[in-house]
Amino acid sequence: MSNNHEKNNAVPLNWHINENYKPKTNIDMVNDVIDMINASKSFLVISSFFLAHTDIENALIKAASNGVRCYVMFATNVRLQQEGANDEFTKKAYQRHSETLRKLSGKVLIHASNNFHAKIILCDPNTEPRGMLLTANLTHEALGRNQELSVHLTKNEIIENMKILRWAFWEYAENEIIDNKGTFYAYRPLNEITEYECKNNVLQTTPNYKTIKNELMQMINNKTKSIIISCYGWEEGHVLIDKLCELSKQGVVVIVLARPRSQYNKIFIKMKKSGIQIYGFKWLHAKAVMTDTQTMIMTSNIEKNGLDEGFELGILLDDKRSEKIRHILNQWTHEFQYEFKLPIEKNKK
Repeated sequence: MSNNHEKNNAVPLNWHINENYKPKTNIDMVNDVIDMINASKSFLVISSFFLAHTDIENALIKAASNGVRCYVMFATNVRLQQEGANDEFTKKAYQRHSETLRKLSGKVLIHASNNFHAKIILCDPNTEPRGMLLTANLTHEALGRNQELSVHLTKNEIIENMKILRWAFWEYAENEIIDNKGTFYAYRPLNEITEYECKNNVLQTTPNYKTIKNELMQMINNKTKSIIISCYGWEEGHVLIDKLCELSKQGVVVIVLARPRSQYNKIFIKMKKSGIQIYGFKWLHAKAVMTDTQTMIMTSNIEKNGLDEGFELGILLDDKRSEKIRHILNQWTHEFQYEFKLPIEKNKK
C-alpha cells in the first residue's frame, strides 16, 4: 500500500471504519501549556520534537521579554527533514517549524539534537515548580486534533526531570542557534555535567539508561491478565512486539491502539494473528501502557530509536493521574474510529 493511498484520506488496507464513531476535539492541553508559560516568573525549559503553534510561540516571546530565562530543545533540521521525507503533512509542519525558529531566535536559547524526542515543560523548579509531560508535539494539530495524553508532574518528578534535562541540554545537544535568523550551528558540549539516572517513577531513554524499555518489559511480564498499549510508531522485530504476541497466545487480553498506517501493516497482521485486538484513530499519537495494576505514559514509540536509543521520558503513575489515563485508554477501546481485521483468505482448492 503506497503513501499516496493515505494522502488521499482513504482508509489503509485491513482497517475498517466504526460507523458509530463520534470525533472529539481537545483544547485543554494547549491551554495548560500556555498557562504554564504565562505563569513562569524566572525560568522555563521546553523539549519537543518540533514547535509550530502561534499562541505558544507568542507566550514564550512574552515570557522572555519579562525576564524569564527560556531554554528550548528541538530535533535538528536533519532529523525533521528525514521524518517528513515522504509525508506532506510533516513537510508542511517542518516548514512551519523553521518559521518558528526564526521567530524565537535571539529571544530564547535553543539547542537541538537528532536524539531529542521527549515532550516536556518545566517552570520555576526551585521556587514555584510546575511541570507537564506530554505525548504531543507543540503544534496546532497535535494539541487540538490528535489523540494525545499528558500529565502534570509532582514536585519530585520536576526535580528529577530537571536534572536529566540539564544534562541533555548542555551535554547531549549537537546544534544551537546563536543568531536571530534561526540558523543551526554546531554545538560543543560542556563536558562538565554527568548523565543523570532518574529515580523512582521517572523513566528515561538515554545512552546509558533504558528504564522506559525495562519498565515496559517488567510491566507486561508481571503476570498481568490484560494489557492496553497505545502507540504511534512500531518497529518490526522489536522484542516488545514479540512479547505482546507471545502473551496474547498464552491467553492475556492484549489491546493495541494505533494510527492506521500502511507501513505497519505487516506488524499489525502478525499481532492480529496472535489474537491481539487492534483499534485505531486517524490522528492517534498517544503513547501509554496499562496493565491490571500499573499505568505508564511515555514519549517513546515502540521502536529502537526511542526505547533503545535517543532521548525520551516517561512516568510510571500510581496516583489519581493513573485513573485519568486508564479511563481515557478504556474509552478509546470502546469508542474507536477503526478496527484492524485480517484479510480474508481465499479457500485453497
